[in-house]
Order: sequence, then structure tokens, then C-alpha cells
Amino acid sequence: MIDKDLKLEYDILDEIANSSTPMGANLLSLKIDSSQATIGRILLNLDYQGYLEKSSNKGRIITESGRIYLKKLNEILNLNQNTEELIRISTSTDKETLLDVLHTRKVLEKETAYLTAQNITEQQIKELTLIIDKQEEQKRMGHLGEKEDLEFHCKIANISGNRVMEQILILILTQKNVYLDFSYIRQKLVVRSSNDHRNIIKAFEDRNPELASEYMVNHIDLLIDDIIKYYKKEPSVAIK
Repeated sequence: MIDKDLKLEYDILDEIANSSTPMGANLLSLKIDSSQATIGRILLNLDYQGYLEKSSNKGRIITESGRIYLKKLNEILNLNQNTEELIRISTSTDKETLLDVLHTRKVLEKETAYLTAQNITEQQIKELTLIIDKQEEQKRMGHLGEKEDLEFHCKIANISGNRVMEQILILILTQKNVYLDFSYIRQKLVVRSSNDHRNIIKAFEDRNPELASEYMVNHIDLLIDDIIKYYKKEPSVAIK
């Protein structure tokens, strides 16, 4: 969610920056949907940070550092808004959205697999192997193994070293149990993905970026096929 104080700071600075005369809490409260007391509190903080300065008893004007901060706030709020939209989209469990998530994953995880094959250490290979061992144990016990599946893919994204792709993947994969949905569908179709994962690990062991990417793409393509098959088989079923 967008931080309310950040949004209020932006609104106040924006109003003052676009005003031809100094502005005070009273006038700002008439233009912004917030109480005069709350605006006064934010104004004092902006004063302290050096983003505003008083103009006699007429009100406040924005400083040069305030204009720089205003631009930064605009970027932050836009990013937060885009992130909220991504979360909104990725929380849906309809067929088309699940497919969109997988196509997005394919683009991102092809690259994370490539980078991981270049960067991975022997210890990290052991850690990935242990995750898949645990997943297979969970499946033998009749469970989905979705937590281990998620951990495996997130671990690869982390090892890749690309923090942006890692955060995007974590964001779209951890919303409202979306990974549970994928695992549920695969179980209904009696599909197992452990061999896919072990092939990817083998490519990491061989330090073969091209093959690691190819195996990852093939793995997600199979997931896409599974989604399509599931909805052909049970077109009216909504995943809960």
C-alpha cells in the first residue's frame, strides 16, 4: 500500500511548488483532503528536512532540495502504484492470469537460470539439491511440495545476483498462494516436476548457462501446458 504520509508530503510539496505565493497549513487544508493539524505536522517535518522554508508570516515556499525530493517522491509513488497493480493482477486465479504469470516467469527465469549457472557455488548446488530432495519426500507423503517448489525457484533468482528480477519473481509468486494453485493443478494431472528440477541443477553443476536456460524454459512450458490441459478438462472450475 502507498504510505499515507509520503502521499501527503507529495501533495503538500506539489501544491507549494506550483503556487505563486507562500502557503500555510490553513490554505493547504482547503486544497488537500486532510486536517490542518495533520498538514501542520507534515509541514514541520518538511521544514526540519530543509525541503521548505518560511517566508515571513505568509507561509512556506519550497527549496531547491525540496524540488529534488518532490521528484523523488513522484518516482516512489509511481513505483508503488505499479507494484500494487502487479499484485492485483497476480492475485487472480483465473486461467488467463495464471498463464500470464507463467509467460512472465518464463522471460525472467530464463535469465535467472542463465546467470545462476555462471555464479553458482558448490555449496549453493547442494542447497538446491536438498530442496528438491525435500520436495520429493513431501510428494511421497502425498503432499503437493509447493513450498519447496517455490523455494527452489526463488533460490535460483537469488543466486542469479539480479535483485530486480528476484524481487519481481518473489512478488508474483507469493501473492495469495499462487504457487499452491500451480501445484494443485499439476497434482490433479498426476504430473511431477522433480526431473525438470534435477536437469536444471545438472546444468548448474556443468556451469552451462545455455542449457540451464533451455531446461528452465522447457520446465515452465510444461507448466503452461498443464494449465491449458486442466482448464480443458475442468473449464468451469475455479481454484480456491
